[in-house]
Amino acid sequence: MSATGEDPPEQLASTETGPLAIRRFADRSGMDRIEFFSDAVFAIAMTLLVVTLVLPVSVLPPSFDEAMRGLSNGLFAFALSFVVIGQFWIAHHRLFRLIRRYDLALLWLNLLHLLGICFLPFPTELLGRYFGSAGAGFLYGATLTATSLIGAAIWFYARGRRLTGPLDHDVQRATTLRATATPIGFAVGTAFVPISMGLAVAIWGLLLPVTRAAVTAVARAKTS
Repeated sequence: MSATGEDPPEQLASTETGPLAIRRFADRSGMDRIEFFSDAVFAIAMTLLVVTLVLPVSVLPPSFDEAMRGLSNGLFAFALSFVVIGQFWIAHHRLFRLIRRYDLALLWLNLLHLLGICFLPFPTELLGRYFGSAGAGFLYGATLTATSLIGAAIWFYARGRRLTGPLDHDVQRATTLRATATPIGFAVGTAFVPISMGLAVAIWGLLLPVTRAAVTAVARAKTS
């Protein structure tokens, strides 16, 4: 707190001058606000997934079992998207532990990433309702691919603008590998939609944990 009782102004992380878009800020409260806001968006998006699971009010007890079987694809899509958004949150959490400063462009990139997270419940509902539809599969896969691309852009921008703290080479290499492999994997899964929806879904659901395991294995092999 300052002598006037007000919060101190944001501190510039560098002495460069120019428009706000190229200034870098290092205040802890600003970074906390970015992370708290992002966490809230992830939590709301994961909660909204369950809203897509609706049984018709007119369903009577004798037809309940049949109605639940009709909801099975929706339940599967819900579980898949819950896992995927959870993995996105883990990646986001890990990334922002490395980022120590921010600028206006980073804020916009983060908002675009959250836009994809917020939008995901809609293609999830379509995937569950029209599971065999290539259109629903393509929309779902395109959303995952675009969201992960923007997540990767956050990392490459932060590294290029030196918004991270001091990082070991192995940490940079592992983060770059994850950021690169994730959108490629989601795009590959989307390409399989017209061939096999089941295979596409398997790639989407297993991509992030498999990528993490592969990166960990590579790191351990290098240190052994």
